[in-house]
Amino acid sequence: NNDVDPTINQIPDYNPGSATRCSRDLVALNLDSFKDALSILGTEYDITNIDDNGLAFTAGSPTTGTGFLAAEIADDAWQNLTGAPVDVIYTVVPKTAFCTGVSFDVTVTINPEPTIALGANPIACVGAPTASLTYGATTASPNQYSIDFDAAAQTAGFSDVTNAALPASPILITIPGAAAVGVYNATLTVRNSVTGCVSQLYPITVTLGASITLGTNPTVCLGAVTANLPYSATIGNPDQYSIDFDAAAQTQGFADVTNNAL
Repeated sequence: NNDVDPTINQIPDYNPGSATRCSRDLVALNLDSFKDALSILGTEYDITNIDDNGLAFTAGSPTTGTGFLAAEIADDAWQNLTGAPVDVIYTVVPKTAFCTGVSFDVTVTINPEPTIALGANPIACVGAPTASLTYGATTASPNQYSIDFDAAAQTAGFSDVTNAALPASPILITIPGAAAVGVYNATLTVRNSVTGCVSQLYPITVTLGASITLGTNPTVCLGAVTANLPYSATIGNPDQYSIDFDAAAQTQGFADVTNNAL
């Protein structure tokens, strides 16, 4: 009789894994890292199920299938706008050339993305110390905000804001004293400092306009053809003026004035 020595191949043994990520952040997990310390390493992986619990992916290509490499889920990202943490669960089967292991779950908890409902972009006069940016509802409890001004705004003296405490509405934006009349662009984000999660970019503008100090409202006799409205202390070099009469005045024949020379 010939003796036969059978080869016993070890089955890859993996442990369940978990991680927490922010909305839109990469999963950044390698499946090799879930191997049991006493096990051999799998050479490929099948992903038999992905339970996204209603979330949409924003990066990667999450899919089930066979023969994946260990970095298959690393470049996935999921967006969570629900206001609460949501689990995405990958069911994975480790394999070698000869053996198939028992499936294990990788649970990635996606923390929610903060949101903020901004009001109208602020308009202020040249020389004003601040501009007020109002906001309404928020989700996912943002408690910080950042503002990133573009190059033109920074050249005019506007300074970026990084992770400042989010006040009750409005957000006061500091206006540099030397800033001229114009429209200045920036993006705003809000952040939850507990989870570290940051919102999408919200484009905002700060518009600086000219101002004028008016004197006493004019009083004239019936039949006069004009009334003189004095002014002083112009700011921002205004060179035009407009007057918008209400309905009662227009009924009496007063005509609006639009962009006449000052």
